[in-house]
Amino acid sequence: MKILVDGVALSRAVAHVVRVFDKDQPLIRLTAGDDGLVIEASGAESFSRAVVEGDLVEPDSVAVNGLWLSALAAAMPAGEVSVSTAGTGLRLSGDGSRFDMGLAVEAMISDPPHMPEIMLDVDAADWESAVSSVAHAAATSGEMQRTPVMEGAHLSGTLIEASNCFRAARATLPVELDADVVVRADWLKANMSGVESVGVEYASDGSPRMFAVKAGMFCDMTTVIGGEFPHLDRVWPQRGDGMGLTFDRAALLSAVKRLKTADFSKKTGKPVIFAPNEADGTVLLSLTDGESSTGGSQRLDADVVDVSENRLALNAQYMIDALSSLTGERVELWTADGMQRRLKPCLMYCEGDVSEQLVTPVRV
Repeated sequence: MKILVDGVALSRAVAHVVRVFDKDQPLIRLTAGDDGLVIEASGAESFSRAVVEGDLVEPDSVAVNGLWLSALAAAMPAGEVSVSTAGTGLRLSGDGSRFDMGLAVEAMISDPPHMPEIMLDVDAADWESAVSSVAHAAATSGEMQRTPVMEGAHLSGTLIEASNCFRAARATLPVELDADVVVRADWLKANMSGVESVGVEYASDGSPRMFAVKAGMFCDMTTVIGGEFPHLDRVWPQRGDGMGLTFDRAALLSAVKRLKTADFSKKTGKPVIFAPNEADGTVLLSLTDGESSTGGSQRLDADVVDVSENRLALNAQYMIDALSSLTGERVELWTADGMQRRLKPCLMYCEGDVSEQLVTPVRV
């Protein structure tokens, strides 16, 4: 095997692909062909492929240790690099530098999955905006071990949504998917930049098996998560229902971040308490950490509507994540009508934004 490629592109491709394999089986496949140098790796749930353009001299396919190749490729000088087999090893050479490494048994690498028959084009910026505004709301790895579906984002038609039962977010996708799948939210976020097309690969029985994204030289796939995603429509409030608070989004985000510095609790983060005053159009925000005897407060101007509850308590970190995911100038907070309104989900949105955010109030 021998192919001439750009050294920077090679290093970038290998570094991208090696993210998916299992550390106890760190093998990747290199295939030199007419399309360029194809680099592939598989993990327990994911697959990654990169295609580096190059001048083919001799086609072939080999397997190597991906961690070692990543380190050696990163150390090569910029410019043209020759990737070739030399005896029983792989050689990288260029601009007077040379590295040799041993080959692995190619049969030890899993066969690559089938690519989706149809890949739907998407606008890269719109796709990244939709994914980034929702992914934070999913449960983190291990947070809900009995319900792994909560670690995913639910994609159906033009909807993407995520929730960990205490907060949720949903956004409009820039494409309509002909599938209903749940995909790991952290995987979507790690592979959301520069996406040009997306698709679903199906099993022989017609059920969705893997979700794929293509971005430039990269194509990444992951196994969809089994199980039924919660029906968020059942708890999602309507805009304009109940008590409403409208703030300058940047000012509210800054205030919550400032107050959170007073939380030194080692347990669950302390909430920010909203005490609205409809008479003067202000809201007093406060946070108190009883464990460390610290606390703080700040008063903000706000448009206040129908204040039948004297305070609302929301998790500070959830607020920061939600407000950071929105982009509009003015943010509206609405709580649904009910006998215990302060315990109903709190809806946050900005007019014209791609997403809506939901945070469950805390009992204080």
